Amino acid sequence: MIVIWARLGGLLALIVVGSPTAAWAASGWVAPVTIAQADAANAPSIAIDAAGDAFAVWTQSNGENTIVEAALRPAGGSFAAPTALSAPGADASCPVLAADAAGDVTVAWQRSSGSEKLVEAATRPAGGAFSTPVQLSVSGQEASCPQVTTGEHGEATIAWIEGAEASAVVQAVGRIGTGTFSAPITVSPSAVTALDLAGDVRGDATAAWATKSGVVEYASRPAGGVFGAAVACGNEFNSQVSLAVDSSGAPTLAWVSEDAEHRTRIEVSDVDGTRTVSGTEGSSLQLFVDVSVNERGSAVVTWMSYDYSGPEPESTDLAVEAITRPGPLSGWEQPSVIWRGPYPRNGHALAVLLSGQGAVHSALDVNGNATVGWTSGANTALVSTHASGGSFSSPVTISNPAEGVRGSPQFLQDAAGDTTVFWQAAPEFSTELTVCGCVVESATMPVGGAFGEPVRVSGPGSALAPSATGDGAMDATGDGVVGWTQAEGSQFDVDVAGFEATPPAIGALNVPSTGVVGEQLAFSANPTSIWSALSTTWSWGDGSPESSGASVTHSFSATGTYTVTVRAIDELGNIVSATHTVAIIASTAPARQNGSGAKASSRAHRIASRAIRAVAHFKVGVSAVRSSRSASALHVREIMVLGTAKDEHVFVDCHGCQGASVLGSVLARGRRTVFKPRNLVMRRDSTLVVSVTDTGLDGRFRAYGHFLVTYPRPSHPLLRWTFREQGCLSPNGTKHTACPT
Repeated sequence: MIVIWARLGGLLALIVVGSPTAAWAASGWVAPVTIAQADAANAPSIAIDAAGDAFAVWTQSNGENTIVEAALRPAGGSFAAPTALSAPGADASCPVLAADAAGDVTVAWQRSSGSEKLVEAATRPAGGAFSTPVQLSVSGQEASCPQVTTGEHGEATIAWIEGAEASAVVQAVGRIGTGTFSAPITVSPSAVTALDLAGDVRGDATAAWATKSGVVEYASRPAGGVFGAAVACGNEFNSQVSLAVDSSGAPTLAWVSEDAEHRTRIEVSDVDGTRTVSGTEGSSLQLFVDVSVNERGSAVVTWMSYDYSGPEPESTDLAVEAITRPGPLSGWEQPSVIWRGPYPRNGHALAVLLSGQGAVHSALDVNGNATVGWTSGANTALVSTHASGGSFSSPVTISNPAEGVRGSPQFLQDAAGDTTVFWQAAPEFSTELTVCGCVVESATMPVGGAFGEPVRVSGPGSALAPSATGDGAMDATGDGVVGWTQAEGSQFDVDVAGFEATPPAIGALNVPSTGVVGEQLAFSANPTSIWSALSTTWSWGDGSPESSGASVTHSFSATGTYTVTVRAIDELGNIVSATHTVAIIASTAPARQNGSGAKASSRAHRIASRAIRAVAHFKVGVSAVRSSRSASALHVREIMVLGTAKDEHVFVDCHGCQGASVLGSVLARGRRTVFKPRNLVMRRDSTLVVSVTDTGLDGRFRAYGHFLVTYPRPSHPLLRWTFREQGCLSPNGTKHTACPT
């Protein structure tokens, strides 16, 4: 008997089987690749879906205009050739990208046509092609660069500032699922100067802005709904509204305000109201406020303070400060000065700082542990961590002290809280705002651990524009991607590198269960990896040399049962293997009059005819759930298989699945096998095929399974259903629904 179940997130859920074992050496970056060789005008915008598919958009010249292009890479595959999204004849700029869990993609950009600047967008359904671009903003107006957010089911919101400077307002459109965009609506009641947009996994969106009169406001839109009335939460705005939301859509805002005496301070606003968290007496400038909020409502706000008193060119103090909130209703703790250090007082150094190269960034994991990163006055990358309920640690240098750092460290984080940081470094550092001989570097920190040594992500001899550190994204399992602009002579290419956090998998394993001496048997496997190139080897268990390749043939020279092992090794040295036994019998010999030959031949035929693979098909797609709110995809996290002495060989194939969808195994008799597939997604009408080789010689087989499907919204019930399949084998492998007594 086979019992099969799985986990979706942390709960019992879906099924698929396999027993590959993995030797996990390390996570890390694989070699970068160039996805566009052209005059790229900006670093790419990057997104990744739940299956590990990666998406990138950027602008480049077509010889006459700057256009938006996009490329996508399925998990385990290669980036496709770039696709032009914006139409020729006008310059496009500042493309932004968002992808939902299933791989539905939304791209928006600004397009200049004569005296007007328009916002346009193109969409791509999962597995499909990009649509023709559509105009979102009103003709004849001047629209700013757009911002976009999307929920896990594709509910997208795009917002921008539109109109002449004195009367510019926030405009927005929405889209439900993969449908069409709504007509643009005005979200702000009066003229604005700044905008930020954020959304939660359900597709709820919040826009925040500052009015011309200095009032900070926000408005929210539920998934599929419209924006509500604007809510005022502060005044005396000076610069930079920063916004983040938790899993319920509750917003947290922070901004720099300025009083009548031109003293700046940091203010924050949440469900408990607005408060000043950092003020200044005298000549200190508050800069670069940043907000991070996790799904539970924990928050961290960080900023910089620059003391510009004293005569030039003396150094002065640059400080990094932060304040944390343990939960959405717990209130803010006291602010902390994380670091204070010297910074050049001269005007050029201040220009570098104000350009954003010294901004502070933060990340917050699901347990409320915060990580803050910034660049010191000595041009080194520093980080400080804050355990939930604790205090900020002493700063740690994560960059190479011999190299200067441009810009501030940027964070990628998986669902468990493992943190990856990347930044731009210059082996021959100069503070001049020109193209430099720079590289992209990175460091990683596991949950509860410390940051490792910095590693180079970009290729040798990179020369990056100082503002082209790039963009990155990471999925829940920790597989990620970073993209940047790389100068090659007078050409600026778009390069990307993948971060491998999960081991490779072996799918579509095809190993014969039986054979005869001297017969050439065919063996094949489909090893997959999110980013790495893989090498595949086979060992035969008969003392013969190993074979290489995904598809091979082999013959055995003697009777017996042999253990065949296939191994796949990725670029980082991680190994995954799967084993299968093959029963080899002697070729049929003529019957001898004394009967001994006839008896041996008859016994061999009986064994061969009984060791037959029986196949049971189970429809386990989402369409099997009787619910109008059925999910569009099920994400497999854990599978368990229990076998008996009569069901030794197990093979499972998931047809119509996405990701590492085909899994093979050899199940030891009476043993339990647990397998954790990487980015396996079952969609509507996916078919699970369970194959069993019956070695019990009784011709019987059975397969049982149980599913549990959960939804992200508490209002959705848990849905359960089961399957059951049993039958018998005839000598030729035909399955019968009734077994003879």
